[in-house]
Amino acid sequence: MSNPSLQTAIAHRQTGFSLVELMVSMVLGLVIIGGVMSVFMSSKSIFAATESLARIQENGRVALTLLSRDILEAGQQPCGDVPIANVIRSEGSIPRWADWGAGVVQGIDKSVDVTDLAAFGTDKNNRIMGTDAILIFKGSDEVQTITSHDPASTTLTLNSIGNLKEKDVILVCDKQSGVIVQINRVNENAKTLDYRKSDANRNCGNGLGYPAAETCDTAKTFDAATAQLTKLESTVWYVGRGLEGKTNSIFKTYIRKSNNGVISVSREEVITDVKSFDITYLTNTNEGVLNADWLSANDEKFAATSHGWSEQNTGAQVVAVRVELTLLGTDKAVAGTPALERKLVQVIRLRNRNNTFQASDDSQ
Repeated sequence: MSNPSLQTAIAHRQTGFSLVELMVSMVLGLVIIGGVMSVFMSSKSIFAATESLARIQENGRVALTLLSRDILEAGQQPCGDVPIANVIRSEGSIPRWADWGAGVVQGIDKSVDVTDLAAFGTDKNNRIMGTDAILIFKGSDEVQTITSHDPASTTLTLNSIGNLKEKDVILVCDKQSGVIVQINRVNENAKTLDYRKSDANRNCGNGLGYPAAETCDTAKTFDAATAQLTKLESTVWYVGRGLEGKTNSIFKTYIRKSNNGVISVSREEVITDVKSFDITYLTNTNEGVLNADWLSANDEKFAATSHGWSEQNTGAQVVAVRVELTLLGTDKAVAGTPALERKLVQVIRLRNRNNTFQASDDSQ
């Protein structure tokens, strides 16, 4: 005979959860899952923003390190503080890309279009209008020793030709003076190079002495005991259209060779996602008095009437460069907000200066 109380208890235990209980459980579960997802998405956004900021920092560090090295080495050449002549001419004057004497560091103002070096434009790697640029001169790290010099045959004999090629623009010097000149021909077997003036180069004469006369015939025989040779390196740093066409980039332009006045240019995209690139300059006087203000490239102290960026400018000789670089991140901290950006500032002191030089207007 069955027990009614036991059957009732068993039936009660088999009824399970009610609909209300299930709905409450589902709501609580959704709330918990929503909270977990919110924390996850927040953590993901923070991670992406942190990663973007780190990438900005790294890109900025790389660009400023490379630019700082160029500025630090501005005016570098193997013979120390000696006067430098220049026999390179284009249409009667020293071209900008070879004009060491106009200043081993030359600021290019936002409004100045240097068509022969980094022209304004809308194509990829064209310079962005309204952005600063800087032109830097130095001798390359590869130096050759001159074992003999025969001015009559315009021939220099070297210990090694190295990477020298015809039409390279070079800086030749000894402990008395130096000169910027273009190679005419190279004989690798004899380890000689010829710099004779011809229609195939931009030399205005065969004299390598300082100062170079208007006819470029100032006599000079380089002392084989101390004479050395290196390639002239001219570089321009500027903001241009990125190669992917999406953002602006910092470019470094190498200018190393001229063939009948045509510059051989190679451009390297250093970093992308650039918002701004501002350059100012700290100067002092010939008496060593430091000017208080940082100057932009269009300041009147750098006017041609004051001898511009050359060391002939007794009132404003550049001793340091300040670079302000603002970069954009590729990720946003919060959706719908502007992209992350970071402003980096670097001050670089010039360590090589040459107090005597070939005037760029041919006047002595």
